[in-house]
This record gives sequence, C-alpha cells and structure tokens, in this order.
Amino acid sequence: MKEHMVLQEMMVQKVRIYSIALMQMRMWNFVRAMRCFFHDQIRYIVVNEFQKDLNGITTIAEASQLHQELVKKLYRRCLLGQKHVMLWNVLDDCLILIARYRHSAKSFNVLTLFKIFDDFHNNVDLFCNAVKMASAGANYWLSDLLLLADFTSIYIDLHDSS
Repeated sequence: MKEHMVLQEMMVQKVRIYSIALMQMRMWNFVRAMRCFFHDQIRYIVVNEFQKDLNGITTIAEASQLHQELVKKLYRRCLLGQKHVMLWNVLDDCLILIARYRHSAKSFNVLTLFKIFDDFHNNVDLFCNAVKMASAGANYWLSDLLLLADFTSIYIDLHDSS
C-alpha cells in the first residue's frame, strides 16, 4: 500500500513538473515572438524602406521629410502610436505576469503558478484578439505579430487542465 502511494505521488509530481515546464515554454515563446517581431519591424523599416528612399534624396528638406516619415513608421510599427495604446497596455500586462510568475516560481507554489499562468493566458488571448481587430486595413503588418504570438491551440491542453 505504501509503495502504491509513493508511485502515485511520483506520477502527480511528474505531471506538475511537465505543466510548469509547459507554462514556462509558453511564456518564453511569447517573449521571443515579441522580440522577433519588433526587431524585424525595425530592421525592415530602417534597412529596406529607409535605405531605398535615402538613395533618391537631393535636398536637406527631402532628408528631413524622409526622417519624419521614418520616425512615424517606427512609432506605428513598434506599437507606440496613439491607436495602439490598448495593445501596448495588454502587452505590458503580459510581461508583468511573466515577471510575477518567475518570482513566484522560486517558492514553487503550484497553485499560485497556475493562477498567474491562467491570467497570462487570458491576457495573451485578449492581446491576440486585439491584434486581429487592429490588423485590418493600413495595419496589415500586424498579422505578422499575430502569427508569432498566437500559440493558443498548442497550449490548449495545459489551459484546460489548470
């Protein structure tokens, strides 16, 4: 009987460890997706669009105008414009929850970790839905962000079991 209890506890522990590892992977993938998106947006704008237009400049006024356009594109593509405040706020909440999760992982309180992850998962869903709504029209480039950030179907089993 005692051996049965020990084996059962080991199986429960394995499931917890697997779940925690999956939660950490989900959060890491989200951070990596955001980093890749913003890095690619900046690199694409600066290297391709700006460099192409820079070759045709003949006056200082044209250079100034091109610089202003570049800054506007950078703000928009990095979600710093007025239209993207909601996206930025939800993204900020996701990053705060990741930091809270990392801090709570030191105490290894599984219930707290699952609660934080559940909040994170809900915020990522909100973020992805907001990106879907904002990616229409002139913000077509946001669909790239959605492709990188929306791993919901991969992690659905973990979310359902929590």
